[in-house]
Amino acid sequence: MIQIVDNNYISKINPNFIYNRFDLFCDNFVVLKAERDQEKHILEARIYDRYAELGIWKMQISNTLLKEISYYLFQNYSNIGYIKFFFCNTDGKYKEVQHFSIGFPNTKELFLQRRSSKSRHRLNKQRHQAEREIGPISFHEYKREDCPEGIIKKYNIWKERTHHIGKIEAESYFQRYHVSNIYVLYFGNNLAAMMFSCEQCPIAYLENFSFDIQYSRYSPGQQIYEYVLTRLIEKQFKSVFLAGGNYDYKRYYGSIEEKLYDGLIFRNTFHRIKYNLVTYYNMHLYWKVNKIKSNL
Repeated sequence: MIQIVDNNYISKINPNFIYNRFDLFCDNFVVLKAERDQEKHILEARIYDRYAELGIWKMQISNTLLKEISYYLFQNYSNIGYIKFFFCNTDGKYKEVQHFSIGFPNTKELFLQRRSSKSRHRLNKQRHQAEREIGPISFHEYKREDCPEGIIKKYNIWKERTHHIGKIEAESYFQRYHVSNIYVLYFGNNLAAMMFSCEQCPIAYLENFSFDIQYSRYSPGQQIYEYVLTRLIEKQFKSVFLAGGNYDYKRYYGSIEEKLYDGLIFRNTFHRIKYNLVTYYNMHLYWKVNKIKSNL
């Protein structure tokens, strides 16, 4: 049984974190109650002009119920041609993805013991070395609305240098990726690293981070990563989601690696073919067409 319910059910969403909570950043959503046999879920669906997205990160949902939810939305929203979801724990045949998460103990002291004494010693040594050679280490935390413009400008410089990513405006970036908190690491007066997080829900999410590669020998990325995790413990978060990506740091501190799934469910074959054609054009032909137009 699938039905739309009122917003009073939102508190029952589990896991309760930012990408399962469309209600926190948009109006075009519905709350669904989905039940089949022993399965019972409260979830949100965001309705776009041509498709819908399910907020079901790390929810354990059978493929049968997933299809029933999709068909329900197709019946009630004639404009949508497909439905997408990310990081779902399901038994269907979809795109397999990694997902990392960390459950926190009650104290940061217990948490730090999850790293080997050798690793802790090395990080402390790098911290002391940075203080001797550059200046005192300090961490600063900003709310999204209070973040200095210079922080995102520096982020642009670092990302362009390491990933060749174009410039972004602070507000548009923070809004698009629902950033609530910005953490910054200084070596002396020099900005060395930064990390963005989403802390609107009981489960936190680390959105992104970057550091100045000229300070790589002091591991600024690891320094700020550890600091942010301990701050989340101080704020009494019980867990944090890290999403996917084959990065060593996501395997530290007792993280849990899971096999989850991203997926697309289409209304019919026509919408599947249309989606594949548009995707192919955008990925392989769009830039060629624009280049031809610019040469005319």
